[in-house]
Amino acid sequence: MQVDDINDGDRPHEGDFDRGLAAFAQDLKQLCRDRGKPSYRDITRRAEQIDSARPLPQGTVSGIFNGNRLPQLPTLVALVRTLLAHGEDGRPCDPPSYQAHELKLWRHRWSELDLMRESSVRGRAARGRPALVLAPEGEPTNPKDPAAEEATASVLADAHRKAEAIEAVALARAEEILAEAQADRDQAAAEKARQHTRIAGELEEARQEREQAAADAARIREQAITDAANEARSANDAADSQSKDAAPGGCRLGDSSLPPAASTPRAGRHDPRGAGPQRDRLRHHPGRSGGDS
Repeated sequence: MQVDDINDGDRPHEGDFDRGLAAFAQDLKQLCRDRGKPSYRDITRRAEQIDSARPLPQGTVSGIFNGNRLPQLPTLVALVRTLLAHGEDGRPCDPPSYQAHELKLWRHRWSELDLMRESSVRGRAARGRPALVLAPEGEPTNPKDPAAEEATASVLADAHRKAEAIEAVALARAEEILAEAQADRDQAAAEKARQHTRIAGELEEARQEREQAAADAARIREQAITDAANEARSANDAADSQSKDAAPGGCRLGDSSLPPAASTPRAGRHDPRGAGPQRDRLRHHPGRSGGDS
């Protein structure tokens, strides 16, 4: 069908894309309000935390919310994930996966709006009017030749579809890699926990062995003290026994059987030996005699 054969009813209305883009921006604003209405700065900071490879400058966020341009699909996905990474109270929470149902809905809406943009571009080109619609982020916005504009729109649409398919494959692979990394991390954590348990058991066993060794040493020390005391007591008993055996008269200390005392002569009693001592003195001194006195 030739361009001239297109009926007015079949041509898209020039305002469809603009109205759709405005409604799209309003819905994004409502999502932002539902998530605690974080500021542009907070959205930029949170997007950097979620995926540093997909930044969201504050100017880009402002342009999307104001409906100034239709963002590219990866930029839209990053913005929606960042908004959903806030709770209803605005506090950060875990972002949804790339395959989440809500993200699929926003991708579908973006595809519909992108088709509306292409239809609007083709309609303007068919009537020989410059394409005044706002192009997606990063695309040229200057009017071009109608035929070239249509060809460019077709190429861009095909490129968007291919890019979306590639992104889906890449996101699926990324989810697999994240799952593998999570499994590896869980395994490492389990191994670390096992090592911690083993080390704790070894430390407890060493502590018990140390306490047992201390108890054995204390018991040995007490036994040595007891043995030394017994030996000292035995030595003292032996010394006491020897002292008693060496006492005068062959008696032991404390023995009541004493030998009979020698009888001493009483005064005036006759000495049977007579003048024994006097004889001894005369014997030792022969010059003396009884007549000398």
